[in-house]
Amino acid sequence: MDELQLRGLAEDLRSALPGLIDDDAERAVVDARLRTALATPPGTGRAALSAALESHARTREWLRERLPGDLERAITLPGNPTAPLGTLFVCPQEDYDFVRETVEQQVPLCPTHKIALVRAEG
Repeated sequence: MDELQLRGLAEDLRSALPGLIDDDAERAVVDARLRTALATPPGTGRAALSAALESHARTREWLRERLPGDLERAITLPGNPTAPLGTLFVCPQEDYDFVRETVEQQVPLCPTHKIALVRAEG
C-alpha cells in the first residue's frame, strides 16, 4: 500500500474515531497520532502513518474490515534460503521487538508499556 492510500485511510479513520473508540482519552491519543502522521511531509510519512493506523486494537480491527484479503502473502518460492524468516514488530517506544514467524501467530502487546507493537518498515 502506498503512502497516498495510507493518508486516505488515516483521514477516514479520524472521521470514524468517535464511533470506534468510546473512551475520550484513548480516542484523543489515537487522533493525536493520526494528526502527527498526517502532518509529515509527503514522501516521508509511510512509517508514521502505518504506526498510527495500527496503534490501537480497535483501529487494527477497523483496518482489517477495509483492507482486501491477507496482506501478508508469501512472495518467494517455498524453501528460498534468502527469504525473510518472519515479520518484525516493534514497540513505538523502541524498547521491545517481536518476530512473527507465521501469519497465524498473535502479535503480543509490549510487556513494558502494554501497547500494541507496530510492524517495522523495511
